[in-house]
Amino acid sequence: MAALFRNYLNGLKRVWIRHVGLSRHAQEQIGRRLQGRAYYTMFEEIYQAAYQAGAQELFGGPAPRAVRRTIDRFLEQYPLLPVDTQVIDFGCGEGAVAVYLAQRGFSVTGVDISAAAISRAQTVARRAQAVVHFRVTDALDLQELPGARFDWGLNIGCLHMIVRDEDRRRHLKEMWRVMKPGGLLLSINELARRAVHIKDPDRYLQSFLAVDEAKQVDVAGGKVAIEYKGVGFRRASTAQYRREFEDAGFDVLKTEIFRLEPLWRQVMRRGMLSNQRFLVLCARKLLPGHQP
Repeated sequence: MAALFRNYLNGLKRVWIRHVGLSRHAQEQIGRRLQGRAYYTMFEEIYQAAYQAGAQELFGGPAPRAVRRTIDRFLEQYPLLPVDTQVIDFGCGEGAVAVYLAQRGFSVTGVDISAAAISRAQTVARRAQAVVHFRVTDALDLQELPGARFDWGLNIGCLHMIVRDEDRRRHLKEMWRVMKPGGLLLSINELARRAVHIKDPDRYLQSFLAVDEAKQVDVAGGKVAIEYKGVGFRRASTAQYRREFEDAGFDVLKTEIFRLEPLWRQVMRRGMLSNQRFLVLCARKLLPGHQP
């Protein structure tokens, strides 16, 4: 109940900040925290808070069963031979999905902005005896990767962490650039029930960066709460996601709504229903000037 009440209060704080704004002092605090860095780099602080508390992983364990099933269904519909397929996991975090695919025989590259997450991902891969090429790099600027290299890309929970329109466009364009012509993409990002329009991106971001958050992590068989400042987050509707990918040069092949866990399990585990839904979007890279 305490977590529910805190989430409720945080929601009210965000609404207040988006409508009224922050004091100059609070804005200066955010500026000192960022130190010129992009807002989406702040996820590094959350990973570090979890590890300093003694957690092995921030999110814990292998890729969720529902995500694995979605990947498996994707491969049934769009057969890719592991021996011939170069895969990239955009925003790979602690590497759970990348390791899962490497264990299936794919050649996998995982990229993430968080050095702490990539370090932990390398440890996870070694323990699983899986070979994954992990890189600490900005998913909005993948210039160290050559163009047209990958046959299959995955974006699982990366795009919805990027808020500004121009940043989302850069991210999608970089995904397009490193994919081979005709390369396939699987996106799983959080879904909004209606279109999301942000009138003031600065205030919207401040409504996350100025709010204290908490999360339970697994430590030595028990649960420990870690506290941290929020980071940016932006859902989109099905139509908005589709438009973003199409504008970046992808042909959207399929979309479907997805939940990480069934409703009955939410009730058993949390004692409540969650309205959290994700959009599974399958797409293919088009050549410049080519229309689907």
